[in-house]
Amino acid sequence: MTAIGEYIKTLKISDFTMASTVDVLASGYNDVAVYQVPVRQRIFVGNGRINLGVDDRGTLKVDLQTSAPANIPGVSRLLYRDANGLKSDFLREDISIDATAGVKVGIGGKTGNEGKITFAPQYDFIVIQYQSESDAVVSKADSVIYLPVTIQAF
Repeated sequence: MTAIGEYIKTLKISDFTMASTVDVLASGYNDVAVYQVPVRQRIFVGNGRINLGVDDRGTLKVDLQTSAPANIPGVSRLLYRDANGLKSDFLREDISIDATAGVKVGIGGKTGNEGKITFAPQYDFIVIQYQSESDAVVSKADSVIYLPVTIQAF
């Protein structure tokens, strides 16, 4: 299908489906937040690029907090999952994200998995998983998620 429009957006924690509290374990990755791609859209993770020395990439930030609030140290994983939940494509694994500054994520860059331009089609899911250093309970109200994306409507 041919895209009829393209725009950039930053998905925030309120855009994701996420329980008010989520258990994260040190023993493996846990789904923390899930976003379903709306009908007649496809979504690329990341926006912007480094061009002629100018870095206009969006910033990915995953700052998970307890209700205290206290930062939950750990590692994030970002993936696409098909609408049936049967197939997952990992975009970025084992990202230790600086909870304060975040990490730049563009399309077509030279770091991480940005050179592989894949997208989540309509009805598929963008999933953020987390593995904490020790078992903890995430409080949605005290946490922050910013995920820069490029959206194509068709």
